[in-house]
Amino acid sequence: MKKALFLLGLALSAWTLGAQPLDRSVRPQPAAPRTPSIAAYEKMTLKNGLTVVVVENHKLPRMSVSLSLDMNGVREGDKAGYVELLGQMLSEGTTTRTKTQLDEQVDFVGARLNTSAFNVSVSGLSKYSANLYELVADVALHPAFPEAAFDKLKKRTLSGLKADKDDPSAIQARVSNALLYGTNTPQGEMMTEATVNKVALDDCKSFYSQVWVPNHAVLLVVGDCKAKDVFKAAKKTFEKSWPAGTVPAKPTYEHPVQTKSFIALVNREASVQSNIQLANLIDLKPGDADLEAVRVMNNILGGGSDGRLFQNLREDKAYTYGAYSSFGTGKEKQLFEASGEVRNAVTDSSVEQFLLELNRIRTELVNETDLRNAKQALAGSFGRSLEGPGAVASFAINTLKYNLSADYYNQYLNRLQAVTAEDVRRAAQKYIQPDKMVVSIVGKASEVAAGLERLGEVRYFDDFAQPAERPNIPIPAGVTAASVVNQYIAAIGGQKAIASVKDLTLEMVAEIQNIKIETKDVYKLPNMHYEGQFSPMGKEETFFDGKKGRIVRNGTKQPVTDEDLDAMRQDANYFEELKWMTSAVPMQLAPVYSSIAGEPCYAVTVTQGKQVQTHYFSVKSGLRVATSTTVGEGEQATVQTVNYSDYRAVGGVLFPHSVVLPIGPGMNLEFKAVNLTVNTNVADSFFK
Repeated sequence: MKKALFLLGLALSAWTLGAQPLDRSVRPQPAAPRTPSIAAYEKMTLKNGLTVVVVENHKLPRMSVSLSLDMNGVREGDKAGYVELLGQMLSEGTTTRTKTQLDEQVDFVGARLNTSAFNVSVSGLSKYSANLYELVADVALHPAFPEAAFDKLKKRTLSGLKADKDDPSAIQARVSNALLYGTNTPQGEMMTEATVNKVALDDCKSFYSQVWVPNHAVLLVVGDCKAKDVFKAAKKTFEKSWPAGTVPAKPTYEHPVQTKSFIALVNREASVQSNIQLANLIDLKPGDADLEAVRVMNNILGGGSDGRLFQNLREDKAYTYGAYSSFGTGKEKQLFEASGEVRNAVTDSSVEQFLLELNRIRTELVNETDLRNAKQALAGSFGRSLEGPGAVASFAINTLKYNLSADYYNQYLNRLQAVTAEDVRRAAQKYIQPDKMVVSIVGKASEVAAGLERLGEVRYFDDFAQPAERPNIPIPAGVTAASVVNQYIAAIGGQKAIASVKDLTLEMVAEIQNIKIETKDVYKLPNMHYEGQFSPMGKEETFFDGKKGRIVRNGTKQPVTDEDLDAMRQDANYFEELKWMTSAVPMQLAPVYSSIAGEPCYAVTVTQGKQVQTHYFSVKSGLRVATSTTVGEGEQATVQTVNYSDYRAVGGVLFPHSVVLPIGPGMNLEFKAVNLTVNTNVADSFFK
């Protein structure tokens, strides 16, 4: 054995010595792009007009069944929200199954059910194919529309809209879409609390009866199945039981014509960063000759962490955590957009850099390295997408919807490799229009407006895209931080009424995803406080008797730090505003009005130790409507804003009965008071 290995070593040495040296400075030439083999679809049309499309994929014993309508966007008018509610209602039970029974049936076959106003889809093991067809048919064709479910979903939708009110990303999307598409279009109109409150269950039922007809629907089946079996099942399940109807019209809409670019600034005084988006409308559909060039262009510009926007604004300038660009495709107008979230201090500089990169890719030819890397990245993502049946299904639908050639997607890599640097520049010049863009920014106007105004025209809008005044109205003569706080004290009842409150008990309840969270606060003025939080996750209680404190979590006593004691002392006085006035607590009045909850407010910043809070008091009523607390320092600082509303009198003093707390990006908890009493003679021993 050793001799055999020795001889093999000699042979390998001889081969190595005789081989030509490898020049590693020369990049290997890429092979010609391979033509992928993407499964073709088979199609038939039933007598009722339903189109059935099948894509066979036998790699896994799974299949998906999707029934969708060929619809354009729908303008909902003053009842915006009924389309979304309809989509949710479809999963709330059928005429033959309650919501519980439907969920149990879906779970029994290990399936996943998804619904929208225009689509019902289910996926699962192919051995349950008969169940999958039946589930889709039952959900799509026999919705029960239970009133109780509608009320629940409507309430949930309203709660989400309340959360969106203080979400800068949601605000920006509303304003940008309204300005670019126009509020009289499906893309630009807004779903608000007012419009949702007008929606009745009959609106959903009526819309369903208008649009759910088979002669503009597609049944798409993808996975481990035989086309002939699918066609047979489709006839049996859908042909006789679903008669043809009148296909709803597909109206077209006029969009605003942007003749020049402008900056749309929405003032949000609580923001420590600005949400920036630069966007214009484009016409680009699957199958367009420009599409591959646009993909390459976008990848180079802002398709990821290697994109120019990311490298410039994050890696070079450190303005943001990320900056990207994207574009849409479809029959209706789409957006090209570039966006990022940046620090207030560099908002105007960031807009300059965005514009620099947008103009650079329109005027300069990209280099061969960037071109090659973009093509390789796109080819790789395309190859990975073929592993999932969803991508193949979308190829089939697009081929049908846009009348593409049968080998359109098979030839994608060839078209991609044919893109040149000149193609990229031409695509950028056609689809990126910096001189006709809407630059929408949600941020703190008092810190960013002046810098932005040097870049061009700045127009001011409120949270719902209505024109607004520049938020730099001078503070009226004689108004100070102290006078604003005194006005608040008077508004809630005055010092005499406040002094009559000896103790206060407040119980509140909130719900999120069917989880109930309860809180209880008990105050004995001036400096005793109990706080309890109760939920399925556990119980935590804090006791403070004015000097000592204790914390009990799930029945176990916790250590109390000096920082904990400081927080207990600060939280113990419910009427903290009296302390500000008598203890010379540093207060500063903001130099501009701040708009919170849709009304002008004075912003009073209060510094107590390391804690900095800004309290917003309504100019009209004098009541506090929000408090923003700065958490962290420097670039890591974030602002958490709590909103107060529904003031009611108890014991001669007005107390807020609704408190909305942020729990994550775009997610809020609304606590509502279920019990608020004063002067019930709470004993000192309760706080020990």
